[in-house]
Amino acid sequence: MEKAPEIQVQIMGQEDKDANSVEQTNGGSHSTATAQHRSYKWWLVMAIYTLFVLAGQSVATLLGRLYYEKGGKNRWLITLVQPVGFPVLIPLYFLSAYKTSTQNSSSNITNPPSILVLSVMYIALGILFAAYSMLYSLGLLYLPVSTYSLICTSQLAFNAFFSFYLNSQKFTPFTINSLVLITMSSTLLVFQNNSSGSTTVSKGNGEYKSLDREMEGFKLGKVSYVNTLVWIAIALQVFSFGSVGLIFEVYSLFSNVISTLEMPIVPVLAIVFFHDKMTGVKVISMLLAIWGFVSYVYQHYVDDRKS
Repeated sequence: MEKAPEIQVQIMGQEDKDANSVEQTNGGSHSTATAQHRSYKWWLVMAIYTLFVLAGQSVATLLGRLYYEKGGKNRWLITLVQPVGFPVLIPLYFLSAYKTSTQNSSSNITNPPSILVLSVMYIALGILFAAYSMLYSLGLLYLPVSTYSLICTSQLAFNAFFSFYLNSQKFTPFTINSLVLITMSSTLLVFQNNSSGSTTVSKGNGEYKSLDREMEGFKLGKVSYVNTLVWIAIALQVFSFGSVGLIFEVYSLFSNVISTLEMPIVPVLAIVFFHDKMTGVKVISMLLAIWGFVSYVYQHYVDDRKS
């Protein structure tokens, strides 16, 4: 009779262990489901950012060609229109700042960067972006399309080099294969006929005309002139938003790969919107770019499965 309470206690302890094991099993399955859900959500966000980069850059390039072909010749205006569309991102900035402040308050982070540090960083980035915009316009104005395309393609190699030495970027066979294929696809555009793919004017003879005269001489009319510049500005902001998103969520090399992927896409879109001729070089360039992009995405899929 004295052993009965001990047996009862043992039975109750065993029941508690079974209940705890069931809870742990349910919790583990729930966490696994949450991890899978986060993984799918991450891929969806990456797809959206990639779409923003490709769509924004392609639309801006095509509209830039339209601007030059229909009578626009002002390089300073094209330089200014690249950063001037920033007001469309102000609502997103305040939304991001609100979320960041909420997360910081919940995690007891009390050391945000000072206003002086942020101001210096913003000014430095602004100067660098202004220089980039000016060089971009000069390249479109004075360089042949083949040379300009080759210079734009070379930035991928420089980005890979600095990512390896500065950020300790790990390169795998799939990553290297992707970089080589995308570089080759963009380099092939050098050998296409410049007359069908030019996005520039010859030398910008009327660059210093007043805006009123340039607007009057625009072949599609004043309204189309303004709309072209406005949508170039908006498209470039969409591109910048997607590019920065890819840098934050992945790394800069991936963002540069997606940006370089746009170069073979634009000639194909020009066939549709500008009735350019379809050539074998364009088809091969596009196929190589798609192959390189799939190779890069597959490497991320393999890394995600391992983790």
